[in-house]
Amino acid sequence: MSKENEITNTDSTAKPQRRMLLQASTMTLAGAIFSMKKASAAESALPLPKNIVLQPPQHNPSSEYLFAITATISAPFEVGPSSQGIVRAIPITGGTVEGKGIIGRVVPGGADWQLSRTDGVTELEATYAIQMDDDTYIKVINRGIVYREEDKPAYFRTNVHFDAPSASQWNWMNEAIFLCKAQGHPTLENAVLIEVYRLI
Repeated sequence: MSKENEITNTDSTAKPQRRMLLQASTMTLAGAIFSMKKASAAESALPLPKNIVLQPPQHNPSSEYLFAITATISAPFEVGPSSQGIVRAIPITGGTVEGKGIIGRVVPGGADWQLSRTDGVTELEATYAIQMDDDTYIKVINRGIVYREEDKPAYFRTNVHFDAPSASQWNWMNEAIFLCKAQGHPTLENAVLIEVYRLI
């Protein structure tokens, strides 16, 4: 046998061996990683020692009622199906802002964009402006959900963001988180009542 044939035969024998060694190393590494993950998961599931008593936080957030927005609306128009559900828009035609020391109006021209999901929940995002009694205009973006169960009041909750001029007396609206409870207005047709609370 020539030297060239010896080298060829040696290579053909070595290649499968190297491949087998590489596969074995890969399987060993994968097994080690799996074992580490399994051990980590088991450790995280361990109960806390009995001598540790979890205390509630010193500050439990509560809310302070500030004012109510009554937004009048016109008939919705359906945009149509999207990747996540049915989209519609409800024009906002006006309204009032009333609270202790707070008086204003809802500027016509905004809209409440809604997405009716297949699970029965409606997501909403209302964008409009309010004008306070000192002629200050404040942008409003109100996002939330509506969910209706049979024989139960609708769950209609939102998180509202105000963007007021920083040089105005309404700058405090830029410095807090606001939550809302909303519903169809109890006495007015084609209107929504939005109660605004500041998280404290």
